[in-house]
Amino acid sequence: MKYLSILLVFFLSGCTYSKVSSYADRSILPTSGFQHVIVSASNFPLGERQTVESMIVQSFYEIGVLATKGTDIIPPTGNLTSKEIDQRIANSGADSILLLFETDRGSTETYVPPQILTSGVSSTIGSVQGFGGMYSINTTTTYSPPTITGGYSVTKPNASYGASLFDLKEGGRRVWIAEIDTAGSAFSSYEDLATEAGQAIFQRMSKDGITFNSR
Repeated sequence: MKYLSILLVFFLSGCTYSKVSSYADRSILPTSGFQHVIVSASNFPLGERQTVESMIVQSFYEIGVLATKGTDIIPPTGNLTSKEIDQRIANSGADSILLLFETDRGSTETYVPPQILTSGVSSTIGSVQGFGGMYSINTTTTYSPPTITGGYSVTKPNASYGASLFDLKEGGRRVWIAEIDTAGSAFSSYEDLATEAGQAIFQRMSKDGITFNSR
């Protein structure tokens, strides 16, 4: 038996961070741990769901724990009845389900005021030409405009998620819950936030002492 390993991944394309609150009901957590977990990001947009489920399943596999993507058990096409879904979960042999869901998403906009970095510069050069008592002056004036930064708005995405771990051996009762708030930079996408939330959930289960048996 081993605890979940902590995996930190940093995205150069868009830095994200998360805040996590969680609670494990130790009075009903199985002392023997879990053997096989289904990972389902149920209401995520399809692309984000596939990314997050795959990432968490891979993280479980890296520590030797059997895990299955929710989309492999319950296709997102929505053609199954509740009875068929229950039967597929039972047939999978899983003894737990990690359910992730999005509760909110939005963005913040910040105005970056203009700032002059360098002033404008003008310069004039000329030459004098003449013969006898007649002269002429030829001049050329060039102007370099000031260097200005800012004067635009920056939009940063944010989202909130929830997670629950269900013990299927005990009728599907919930043994662990978490709430995750994520935020990103102007270069972050909502898929970055969803992935950050998935990583935070995986790490938090380790911190809370949720155990899974290696194969």
